[in-house]
Amino acid sequence: MGETRTEERKNNDIMQAYSLQCRSVLARATSLVSGRFISTLLNFVLIALIVYMTFDIMAGLTIMGFSYIRPTTTTTTTTTTTTVESTTTTTTTTTKAPSPTLTLNITNNTFLFIDVSGKPDLTFRQLCSLESFARLHQHRNVVVAMNNEFPTTTSGPIGNLRKIYPNLRVEALDMKQMLGKTSFKYLLREGHLQSSTFRENHLRDVLAALISLDYGAFVVDFGVIALKSMAEATPSLVGLQEYSPVGAAMDVMYLARGHRITKKLVYMMAEEFQGSFFGRSGGFLLSQAIIRYCRRHLNGTAVLTPNSYCPSITFLNKETFYPIPKENWKLLFRESKFNESIELMRDSYAVNTWLEKTKNIPIFIDGKKHAMAALMSKKCPGISGLMSRGIEN
Repeated sequence: MGETRTEERKNNDIMQAYSLQCRSVLARATSLVSGRFISTLLNFVLIALIVYMTFDIMAGLTIMGFSYIRPTTTTTTTTTTTTVESTTTTTTTTTKAPSPTLTLNITNNTFLFIDVSGKPDLTFRQLCSLESFARLHQHRNVVVAMNNEFPTTTSGPIGNLRKIYPNLRVEALDMKQMLGKTSFKYLLREGHLQSSTFRENHLRDVLAALISLDYGAFVVDFGVIALKSMAEATPSLVGLQEYSPVGAAMDVMYLARGHRITKKLVYMMAEEFQGSFFGRSGGFLLSQAIIRYCRRHLNGTAVLTPNSYCPSITFLNKETFYPIPKENWKLLFRESKFNESIELMRDSYAVNTWLEKTKNIPIFIDGKKHAMAALMSKKCPGISGLMSRGIEN
């Protein structure tokens, strides 16, 4: 009997030992599984957070088709005070510099003109715009970008201008290379840009938006003649040609490099391009991009005026760059309206002479005295001298 009890006790001890070992193993397994589960969950959350932050950073560029290189983050405190405005806005902005996708040799303070005609030379009317800006801003570069494989830079009228104004430069555009790196490559590949009813206008607006995004240049359209120095102007400025929901214009535009409005503009151009509509790439879409970006600050109104408030942007009144409205372009060529036209331009920093409307009108005719002739004689004396001798092109 004693031996039987001893054997039972021994078996019980063994069973208890096994039980303790099983409990220990189970506890360890449970702890391990729980730890792995928690670790896996934490890893999943961390990965999700990284992906979210990455997409948040890349959204502005990736959605538009730009190749992404991690940009440097620059925090700037900018006090916008300029002599070419009716209102002054003081703002503090934080901007992320986009990765450059274009290869033009220009800087943020460059006055930039874009020619997409493919012709080897510029017209005298176009050269007058260049001379007026180069003459008044001799400490800032004035660049004309041409989609011409061999732009004339050392001979002819533009060569003569470059000898007088060393700040005037010509650069060649490779539109396929530029647009091929963006979301516009589809429009280019399918021929939508090339077959646009307003091909030159649309290409110019698209390139102006892309270059403004990458460089922040002071973009100016041909036909705009500088009247006063804008050397003190600082980004970001938008000139209004009328006070309406579509009042912003791209004829004179100076937005900081990587500005969110320009990002919206580029995105909308690619998504909403309509080649059969004149304004579906320029001022109309710029106005819509501004309204979407500034919606919270416009107090429910979609009408853009000089008093409209939006952080990091200043709206200039229509007299600043558009003293002669497009519908009244004939004022520039009427002798009877000479004094009226000159008075309208008295406080302006530039005037749009609406080249699309006026490019075929002779400027210098014996005995004729109108505002356009006086304007060109004074603001682009080199080119107007050639034109007055009957060498118009």
